[in-house]
Amino acid sequence: MKRNPTMTVIPGVDESKSGPRATDDLTEPEKYIISERDDSAKRCNTIARTIIMGCKLLRERIIEYRPIAGTSPKDIPKFIDELDLALKESLLPDSSEHEDELREFLYDVRVSSLAEERDKG
Repeated sequence: MKRNPTMTVIPGVDESKSGPRATDDLTEPEKYIISERDDSAKRCNTIARTIIMGCKLLRERIIEYRPIAGTSPKDIPKFIDELDLALKESLLPDSSEHEDELREFLYDVRVSSLAEERDKG
């Protein structure tokens, strides 16, 4: 398989399987929520938590990923509206000179999460 030279392999991830883009949930919430494909509380909480993290990053330049509970499908459009507003108000540049550092951070978080899951099982 030919790989993009900038792509990082994440242990435990099967790259042969195609999956939704990371932004699908945010740009097409109805795909998973409104269509009831997956309207579970866990899924809604994950979407809301991710949007809240994005808003905090855009507004305060802080990466904070906190648990959230009690999110329902009807709440998701409000969270998306808040993210759109945070993006419009953001003073962050459109492109970052520290993109590689952010990618490395996200990679480390994902690998740690996978290791924790593996150790539990």
